[in-house]
Amino acid sequence: MEQQKTDKKSICLIIISNIFDYYSITLYAFFATVLTPLFFPAQTPTISTLIAFSFFAAGFLMRPVGAIFFGTLGDQKGRKKTLLLSIIFTTIPTFIIGFLPTFDQIGFLASIIIITCRLVQGFSVAASESGPVIFVSEHAKRNQDGFAGSLLSASSLLGAFIAASLGALCLYIPSEWLWRLPFFLGGILGVLGYFLRTKISETQDFLEVKNKDEIHSFPLLKVLQQDLSYCMRCLGITAATLAPFYIACTYITNLAQQKLHFSDSSAMLLNTFVMLAWIIVLPLVGWISDKVGKIKIMSISAIGIIFISYPVFWLLKDPLTISSVMYSQILLCLLGASYVAPASAVLPKLFSINKRYSGMGFSFSIGAVLFGGLTPFAISFVNYLTQTEIFLAIYLMFVGFIGWCSLRNVNLHKTEKLYLDFQFSGNKTFLKGELYET
Repeated sequence: MEQQKTDKKSICLIIISNIFDYYSITLYAFFATVLTPLFFPAQTPTISTLIAFSFFAAGFLMRPVGAIFFGTLGDQKGRKKTLLLSIIFTTIPTFIIGFLPTFDQIGFLASIIIITCRLVQGFSVAASESGPVIFVSEHAKRNQDGFAGSLLSASSLLGAFIAASLGALCLYIPSEWLWRLPFFLGGILGVLGYFLRTKISETQDFLEVKNKDEIHSFPLLKVLQQDLSYCMRCLGITAATLAPFYIACTYITNLAQQKLHFSDSSAMLLNTFVMLAWIIVLPLVGWISDKVGKIKIMSISAIGIIFISYPVFWLLKDPLTISSVMYSQILLCLLGASYVAPASAVLPKLFSINKRYSGMGFSFSIGAVLFGGLTPFAISFVNYLTQTEIFLAIYLMFVGFIGWCSLRNVNLHKTEKLYLDFQFSGNKTFLKGELYET
């Protein structure tokens, strides 16, 4: 069967709208230090900050719930309708926060409203994470989906980069109202993103499934019954994609604030450096993965993460310096981004088309909770108990290992009748990692 041509227009539109979507999604995190005293006042700054970040974590906990809802919608009604709805759910809370009166003005109602906004946004993130990935994978040709997927990943970070840059600017220029402008901008960009998504085309893969009347009433139930092993693989791949980024962007940045006494604005600028590095590396590795094999690149990267775990730990030992912080983040960027770039092309193909949105969305959201939002907290907590950063090395080894294991003997026959091409040379077998239709 001849594969359809790459729908470049739809892919470009979804990538641009994804920038706007992730700008809104990440804005709260980068403005947490500004929003905390305004909406969560407490007797001490530490308690106030803990309250604010606990509700930031609650946004992560809403992701599996959102994954069930949007996954079912995506598998039954289509990718396009789900992507349109998800950007509404991320845009409206952002716009509301921009107008929201502070605690001093309306009391606890302000705290309740901003918490609700975070929960609603967390609910929709599940669709924003997996939906565009599935959409791009189904619209791109086999030998172009690695590069297309890496551009999508880079666009997510570009949205976060813009949010972090505005956050650093607002922290650098003290003002009682300036912080509201980025949230107003998020509302405007969300409307523009919605308009762009109305111009995209539904994927041919979904239309074929719909025409054949192969839609499931409860697709997630089918996934749990038939594809549990692929859910575990998806979760393992998610761990290796998210943990290095959150360690570089959150844990190491917080470490720099504590030991090098970085200001909030300096820490924000450090985050923008990390994200810019990932944005540059991702498309390059995605393009390479289309040439030499996606599974091969990811396997090498996972092994590399295992081997750099101790050097990263060694760099972050006392006495900590700015150079050691930068070197450790660069190491994580090179290997972490090399794993992430081809993953967008591989993850959707673990599941058949008629249950793909549910399977990938639910598995990825569970992985995001365990290995995304909880990663910096878990490492910091164990380091506090043990008074050493050695757990960082152990944790990196662990995610690298399960990221590598999740790629071994991946059988895609039962999903889309795709197979992995093996090349034989003497008694050795080399995994080329390209996906072909039968």
